[in-house]
Amino acid sequence: MILFGNKPFRLKEDFEIYSDLKEKTLRQDIKSTIIDAANEVLNTDLIPLTATQYMNFAETGSRAAYDVNFHGRRNKLMALVMACFYEKKEEYLRKMLDYVWAICEESTWVIPAHNVSLNDEYHGKILTDTFETHVEVDLFSAATGAMLSMIY
Repeated sequence: MILFGNKPFRLKEDFEIYSDLKEKTLRQDIKSTIIDAANEVLNTDLIPLTATQYMNFAETGSRAAYDVNFHGRRNKLMALVMACFYEKKEEYLRKMLDYVWAICEESTWVIPAHNVSLNDEYHGKILTDTFETHVEVDLFSAATGAMLSMIY
């Protein structure tokens, strides 16, 4: 697969997360769970995160509409990443790239319940403003950044 100009992008056969991984035995049930989860992701569409889902928290107090899909994206991505390490299949890699791309396109990684723009100080905005000088960081946005840097 060619990405980023003319540089080939592929999994190296000898790539491992830890240098001593070959000495450790992954329990078969854990590996099976990872592969099963990744295969399920392969057979599903990427669920969009919408502005109306984000606004729902400010309007109703319910976090579920947005949070389920927000966390689900990240969980599915990690299933694909782990499956990619163990199975080294291009289909996992391609779907993984779709999830990384989608997460990078999110307007914010701050979940609605942590959106301090809802406070009067920031004029009660129920959506984050990408062009605001105020930048919010919460635990989940930091975790997303950490996850993406680990994947990179």
